[in-house]
Amino acid sequence: MALKAAADELNTFINDFREESGRQRYEASDAERDAMSFMETLKKQVSAYMEEAKRDMKAAGFETTPWD
Repeated sequence: MALKAAADELNTFINDFREESGRQRYEASDAERDAMSFMETLKKQVSAYMEEAKRDMKAAGFETTPWD
């Protein structure tokens, strides 16, 4: 409970500071949008890593990989 109260106060302070410095408020919907964007980027990176690791393992002579 105390952590949530502290987080809420910090968010309020940050948004007040953003407004004072001429920036838009960073709302919960912005945070959700950014988190989803991050997750999409992470999924792409993990997929690319797995494909590269499969290629490397097959090139090294492994018949199967953990992702087969």
